[in-house]
This record gives sequence, structure tokens and C-alpha cells, in this order.
Amino acid sequence: MHRTAQEQPLPADLSRTERLIRDRLAPCGDVVLRPFTAEGVPGMKSLIVYCNSMVDGQLIDEQALQALLLRMQSGPAALSSDPADPPTGTPSPTMTLRQAVTEILAGNLLLLVEGRTGAVVFRLERKLGRGITEPVVEGTIRGPREGFVEDPEANITLIRRRLQTPSFRLEWMRVGEQTTTPIALLYLDGVADPRVVRRARLRVRRIRIDAVLDSGYVEELIEDAPYSPFPTVAHTERPDRVAAGLLEGQVALVTSGSPQVLLVPTVLVQLLHSPEDYYERYMIGTATRVLRLLGAFLALTLPSFYVAVTTYHHEMIPAPLFQAIAAQREGVPWPAVMEAFLMEIAFELLREAGIRLPRPVGQAVSIIGGLVIGEAAIRARIASAGMIIIVATTGIASYAVPAYNLSVSLRLIRFPLMLMAAVLGLHGVVVGLLLLLIHLLSLRSFGVPYLSPIMPPKPQHWGDVIFRAPWWKMGGRQ
Repeated sequence: MHRTAQEQPLPADLSRTERLIRDRLAPCGDVVLRPFTAEGVPGMKSLIVYCNSMVDGQLIDEQALQALLLRMQSGPAALSSDPADPPTGTPSPTMTLRQAVTEILAGNLLLLVEGRTGAVVFRLERKLGRGITEPVVEGTIRGPREGFVEDPEANITLIRRRLQTPSFRLEWMRVGEQTTTPIALLYLDGVADPRVVRRARLRVRRIRIDAVLDSGYVEELIEDAPYSPFPTVAHTERPDRVAAGLLEGQVALVTSGSPQVLLVPTVLVQLLHSPEDYYERYMIGTATRVLRLLGAFLALTLPSFYVAVTTYHHEMIPAPLFQAIAAQREGVPWPAVMEAFLMEIAFELLREAGIRLPRPVGQAVSIIGGLVIGEAAIRARIASAGMIIIVATTGIASYAVPAYNLSVSLRLIRFPLMLMAAVLGLHGVVVGLLLLLIHLLSLRSFGVPYLSPIMPPKPQHWGDVIFRAPWWKMGGRQ
């Protein structure tokens, strides 16, 4: 069918409209086209169309059909009365064929009346899915324990409860040629930068893809630096974090079918912060934040420093410690860098296996497997005890990073950094860190520098970067 025919309003001829819809949707198998006539209203033909697998059948009888009977007995003009009067539908006299197909496949019921263009839409979508539960990935000790689910309207409700302000803005868009997945764009008017809002809206509308099954599809298609290991789009399953982001001027993207909400623009310091920093007193929040930043640094550089020092810079190690390390490495058949690579890869395999297996079994595999393989590697002289300690410490430090996507990035960057340490020693580590810093300085997230507010410097916001200042000392929004 030509695109122009799909963009024209549904005709007033009911037979022609039925034929157009049947040609598009009859092969689906679960689309029902049902003629409907109200008793006492002879000659008034109508048709209801719905997707049987998407619409709640009980609501059809209890709400839609009863409302239709009452309205049709009052005459055709009653179908254009106030759409806000429950439980009637919403008249849409200019609805096109494309819009009608979208509404039907989204789980809504359409009423078509002879002699009237367009249709009346009834929201009767079958509600499926899990209830609100505690976030699985982003756990907390103190703070809200509600997590997002796959229903976008439920997710928006969780956010809206925390932001009861008239400046709240919501825009719906659909993405995916085959899935037509609903995506909601949220921001606070007067708080979010209008340029960021325009960029986010434009990038989502420019997406051309057959299917969007999760927010990860959208993230990859709208990010600024797709070839960078660092994430420039944040995702979270916590409504309180989204509410805080909107208050700081970020834009949220809620994708239907995904329990993860995207936040843009995203800067590096936000990925190292946790909402729990603000729920504890500022001294405790500062201490945990500094510990977390130290963990991120160790997760990135600890194996590289160990390889560089044990390979090139023996003089930096105290004599008793160097003798202990040398004794441990006696009999190990390969250099420190190869040993580090083998143990890091083994640790990553155990971590991945623990994630993919059922939860009770996965935890046992991660813990017992690490102990058994580590002990066996030491006894077989495949690895030294010192290297096992370094790899285990690095793994634990990576778990301290609150953003999973940043933690994965640090784990990937660790391997080329170890190679540079093996070739140039500490000089290679320093060169690698400088190249990494140059890369971070070049990154942007929806026009915002990735290292903001550190570079370019914004001293008024430095009270919430490394340290968490008291609320009465906080500056403006970042």
C-alpha cells in the first residue's frame, strides 16, 4: 500500500475502512473485526476492531460495549461528546490508517461508525507484568526500595510521585518499524537546558531500526561517542535517581518493555556517585564516596602497577617484600604480564558464569570456583599467590563502582594498560593514563563536557564532586 494512502484519514465509508484494515491486519491472526449494532438504532452500522491477545476481554463487555450502547442510542452525534467523560472513548476524526494500525497493535479498541471519518479509541490494554519490587542491580541500605518495571506508565507514575510540580513535561514517541515501541521523554521545564531537550528529541526521532526491545537499543543509537569505552548515557532502575537527575537538568527516556531508564546528558562524576550518598549524613557520604573513587582507581590500575613494578622497578619494593614475591614466583613458567592476563581472564569467566547461571548456583560457582581455581593455580605453579591477591583485590574494587556500565569499561581498559606496563614499565602506565585523560577531555554527552564540572572548571559545583558537602553548602545545579 502506498504511503500516501496510509497517511490519509480513515474514510466515512465503513465497508472501505473495514477492507483497508482487514488487508493490513487480517493475516496477523489475533486481530478481530466485529460488526456492532445497537438495539433500537436501526441503520446505524458500526465496527469494533481490536487485537484479541492485547485487549482485556472483560473490559470490552464491561466498559466499551455498554458505553457504546448508551452513546449510540443517543445518536451518532453523541460519539463526539466530551472524551473525558468516563468510560467513553476518545474521538479521533482525523485518525489515519497508520495511526489506526498502531492503536490496535498497542492494545486499544477502535470503534468505526458508518458515515463518520476517523475512529473512537478505547484504552482497554491487557495489563501484564510484574509488580513493583526492589532494584536488583542497584541495591541500597538506606533509601527508597522501589524499582522500575517493564510497564512505562508504571515507571512514569513512580517518577511523577516524586516530582509533583507543574513544570514536569512528558512527550511520547514511537521507535521501531516493526515494534513501534513507545518511548517517553521526560524533563522539567525551566530546569533542563532546552538545547539538550531538542538534541534528545531529535536523536530519538531519527532512529531507524526494525525493533527496539530494550532501552539498550536506544542508548547505542543516541550516544555521542559510540566507539568510546566510556558510557555517555546513564541508565538506572531507581526512580529516586531519575527524579534527582531531572532536578539537576537531565532528560529521562522511558522505554516500553525495559526496567532501565536512560538519563542524558551524563558526566563521569555522576557515574561514580550513588543516591545513597545523599541519604546519609554528609561525613558518611563523603567517606563512602572517597572509598568508591579509590576502588575505581584500583580497578583500573592495580594489575598494571604490579606488572610494572615486578618487571622493571624492583628498587621500589622493600627488600623483604621483594624476596617474598620472588619466592612466590619461583617456578612460574611465564612473565608477570602473562600471569596477570591469565588470572584476569579466569576471573572474568567466573564472573560471567556466575551471572548467566541460576542465582543460587551462580553464587556458588563464583565463590567456590574462585577459591578452587586460585588454590590449584598456586599449587601447580601456574600463578603466584601475590598475583591471585592482586586479581582478587582488583575484582572487589570493580564491584565498588556503582554504575555497571562504567565498571565494565574499567575492566576492558585494564588489559591494554597492562600491556603498556609490560612494555614500558611505570612510564607506560603514566602514558596510558595520560592518553585516557586526553580521551576523556574530548568526550561530550549531548553537548556537555564529560569531565564537567572539573574541566572546564566550575568551582561553585566542586562541593559535590569528590566530597559531599552539607546541604546548606551546596551550590546550584550542575
